[in-house]
Amino acid sequence: MSGLLEKISEIENLGEDQLVERKYSIERDLRSMLYKRKALIAVEGNIGLGKSTIIRNLENFGVRPFYELENLKNNGKGSIDIEDLLKKYYADMAQYAYQVQMEFFERRSGQLRKAYDILSSARSLEKEGLIAPNQIGSVGFDRTIYADRLVFTEVLHDNGNFPEWFYQKYIQYFDSEATRLPHPDLLIMLRSSTEFSLEMIRRRKREFEKEIDSGFIESLNRKMEGFEDKIRGYGFKGEVLVIDREQVNPVLKMTHYLAFLDEVREKLSQQ
Repeated sequence: MSGLLEKISEIENLGEDQLVERKYSIERDLRSMLYKRKALIAVEGNIGLGKSTIIRNLENFGVRPFYELENLKNNGKGSIDIEDLLKKYYADMAQYAYQVQMEFFERRSGQLRKAYDILSSARSLEKEGLIAPNQIGSVGFDRTIYADRLVFTEVLHDNGNFPEWFYQKYIQYFDSEATRLPHPDLLIMLRSSTEFSLEMIRRRKREFEKEIDSGFIESLNRKMEGFEDKIRGYGFKGEVLVIDREQVNPVLKMTHYLAFLDEVREKLSQQ
């Protein structure tokens, strides 16, 4: 049994008064840790597993979110509707693969640099006594930049939707830039079967995801195997928290939610 499942079992056996007390202490200690550490937290996993929801939950404890579907400004040329682009991409991957991968790389790298600047400035201002210790906490991402290179691009290339010339150009560009970007202090890795991921996609009813087929999700799952080890080749040295989403629901089950929060605190305290 994993540490997370053990914690869930322990919390489920608490009495009502003990549960209230434990909830208070877990939330208090996590909030304190997130403001103290000023960590960069990233969630990774297949489509539909609740990455954004987990970041939204952590936002309640001092995590500033950076979401992949934010309509960020594109080099001063106006706003790109990323959902519209993704709808076209899922309908015709060969046509839009390179554009989507480059768009997400630029978005994520920009978000990472901004997050790093926020945390660095906060540490300096706090050290000089110019801001209170509880004024700026941690930052959180609902997708890592590594998945673009190690998962999505590889699946697109394997399926013939990423022509060799574009593939080599993208890899060269990514590998030259990615090692210079800040890395997560904590990676939260969500895992599930293909069937579970497809069911979650179906339930959330996003218009632009209607064209996703099971073969694509299955291919992503295969490429996700060993992901946390592969990214160490890009300089990642952080902690990893693996969550089996078919066993653990930190969104809808209170005991799972509390155990998850306590595991996040514990992982960050190990650094």
